[in-house]
Amino acid sequence: MTISCMKKNKKILSGSLILSATISSLREKINHRIKYKSRPPHLCTIIIGENHPSKSFLIHKTSAAQMSGMSIKNYFLPDNILPNSVVKIIEKENKNPLTDGILIQLPLPPSLKNYQPTFTSTISPLKDIDGLHFENIGLLFLNTPRFVPCTAKACMLILNKIKFNLEKKHVVIIGRSLLVGKPTAQLLLNSNATISICNRSTKRLSSITKHADLLISATGSTHLISKDYIKKNATIIDVGISIINKKIFGDVNISPLEFPKIKNITPVPGGIGPITIAMLLENIWLAYLSNNNIKDPCL
Repeated sequence: MTISCMKKNKKILSGSLILSATISSLREKINHRIKYKSRPPHLCTIIIGENHPSKSFLIHKTSAAQMSGMSIKNYFLPDNILPNSVVKIIEKENKNPLTDGILIQLPLPPSLKNYQPTFTSTISPLKDIDGLHFENIGLLFLNTPRFVPCTAKACMLILNKIKFNLEKKHVVIIGRSLLVGKPTAQLLLNSNATISICNRSTKRLSSITKHADLLISATGSTHLISKDYIKKNATIIDVGISIINKKIFGDVNISPLEFPKIKNITPVPGGIGPITIAMLLENIWLAYLSNNNIKDPCL
């Protein structure tokens, strides 16, 4: 992990080196498999509509997968596609023995938003690298996870890297999505943290966040969090992304002059995003090993 110190003992946590190291490690493993006449892991992606930020993030994901040696098939579908047509594509890839992981890029177009549970539950739980199939969500809540949603997994990796002891700590999560808020909360509960989950209906938000040893914000609301929302020496993971006039912003608005109040913070862009991609690559690799009944990836 790249750590650049803005002031003494005040750290900005960047994810670029984690992604680079993950790509390098997987490329070595995949080249080893190919050397012994195995095929590489194969990813199938599905993106619907013309959401440009979403397309951009998908490009970063597929580029990282290709750099690691994986093969990819992309479905670019129009936003007026019928839901049943999407289901048929998923079922086709479920049956394809060469496909290890299936990814539907979110968010979906407004016309298909209500079909997200249908699409994610159609994906085979053994190929559900986003961890959104109800079976995989259940395994996570039972503390026996198969695939953990990638951003939630990225948050936990960051905490592990900075040796953040979650026991007896108060964590505040802003956002309750299936991709971030809920799975992250469950992982933190499994690590004996005390959790508060806030949402758009939460009153006097700052009165809650001010007590957080760890604040995780995942709303996509530009500069929602200012210095007045933060406890001294808090660690902040900024998951939110919003785009205004082609510029990327996070949920947190903290100037360098205010960094003395913070222990650690992830930047936007370049913080949680690259690590999320790294965790996606790990999930594809895990699916590949499982789907090909490979017990020891070194063989």
